[in-house]
Amino acid sequence: VSVRTLTTQTVMRTLNDRIQLAEEVITWINTIWP
Repeated sequence: VSVRTLTTQTVMRTLNDRIQLAEEVITWINTIWP
């Protein structure tokens, strides 16, 4: 496994976590502000 592959996987995982977090925040805001 190359360093580039490991880095890409880590970045993708971080992006997915951020996107998931953003979706949760948006959902939470929508329940407050219909």
